[in-house]
Amino acid sequence: MAASGSRNFISTRDEIIESAMDLVGALNQGTATLAAERDRAATQLNYVVQSLYTRDIQQLWAVARRTDLYVSDVLQNITTSGTSVYDLGQDVLDVMRGSVWIRRSSVDTPLLPMSYEEYALEGNKSLSAKPTRFLVEPNQSYTDSGNSRVIQGRLRILLHPTPDNSTDVIGYTCIKKLQDFDAATNDPDAPAPWMRLLVYGLAAELAIKYGLDIQERRDIRSEFEREVERLRTHDTQRGRLVFTPRIS
Repeated sequence: MAASGSRNFISTRDEIIESAMDLVGALNQGTATLAAERDRAATQLNYVVQSLYTRDIQQLWAVARRTDLYVSDVLQNITTSGTSVYDLGQDVLDVMRGSVWIRRSSVDTPLLPMSYEEYALEGNKSLSAKPTRFLVEPNQSYTDSGNSRVIQGRLRILLHPTPDNSTDVIGYTCIKKLQDFDAATNDPDAPAPWMRLLVYGLAAELAIKYGLDIQERRDIRSEFEREVERLRTHDTQRGRLVFTPRIS
């Protein structure tokens, strides 16, 4: 027999939902019940995706290198003391440490990270010069353009000193948020190894609703945790490893 020749396996949102419902026995209740519960399960699936942001999975496929913060865009309305804070994109989950730079005259200069305490100890916070350090501030609110709701969680970068050149460009490497599941045919914004994680994560959320006993719920939750651990150790950067013998 010949192999398929394809390498594009992926599951849509509703295929993930049906697999999770099969695990908790919901499909035995008939297709009418499945149709009525699908939208609720889709909401639970989005909850699962959001909760994974706190599980220390690096999501290397979602890493993006950006230069979308032009100082001139912000400095058009600059005050006399300068502007040091710049909003990042709404899809930015985190900024990779040590990956922020400022571009001046086509030359990139890396910026050093600083903590809130270090910034508080800066004597002249209004100093205007070429920035040398940055601070990433989380949990800023923004108004979503799609539904006009105020949402928490946008990141911004604070630079010190305040940029003194309106042609500077701020660059950074970030991890993007995963896209939502909005429609039945949406593919996950994640590679194929995540499919099993999403199925078991959703099944763990649905287990109580569909009356699984405590041991069955524990089994599904344990399988989900194993998938989390597997991806945590798999989705990492590869570095060069050199063994040097010790000669005594």
